[in-house]
Amino acid sequence: MVSDKHQNKKTEIFSKLYNKKGHNVQKSIQTEVQIITKKEKVLWMELGISTIRKEKKIIGFSIISRDITD
Repeated sequence: MVSDKHQNKKTEIFSKLYNKKGHNVQKSIQTEVQIITKKEKVLWMELGISTIRKEKKIIGFSIISRDITD
């Protein structure tokens, strides 16, 4: 689960990848977020998020994550 202080970052990221007007839409983005595991351990994750398109419409997202916690 994304930590409370990074919740607004989710909206920011997906609005860059997808907007209803379709202008200046990015196809992929890379970001770092802090998550909290079920056992309440804090981890830093790097996310690579890409859109999946069919006939110029976004039909999904591909998200690849990796633990970058020191």
